[in-house]
Amino acid sequence: MQFGVNNQVESSVVSEPEKTAIEYHCEKSGDNKVTFEWSGCYGDSAVILQKGESTYSWVLEITSEKHDFDNLKAGNYIVVFVCGNQTRILESIYIYKK
Repeated sequence: MQFGVNNQVESSVVSEPEKTAIEYHCEKSGDNKVTFEWSGCYGDSAVILQKGESTYSWVLEITSEKHDFDNLKAGNYIVVFVCGNQTRILESIYIYKK
């Protein structure tokens, strides 16, 4: 007769929600407005428009949305998108004011 122990281990696997790829798009709309759209961004995030010493920023509080930067002065703006630990610099956008 052989005695043994039958240890049965049950484990559950908790999976994180599947994260989508980070997507973003920025374009000039109207004479003095820039629209920035994003999706799939998790964590501390922001979009920043820079023109010389002027900086406009918007903290992204949800994973997908769009934001308009209105009434911008004429000039060349650099768009910086920060998503978690990734920073992406988009092409510059030139605003022509009437």
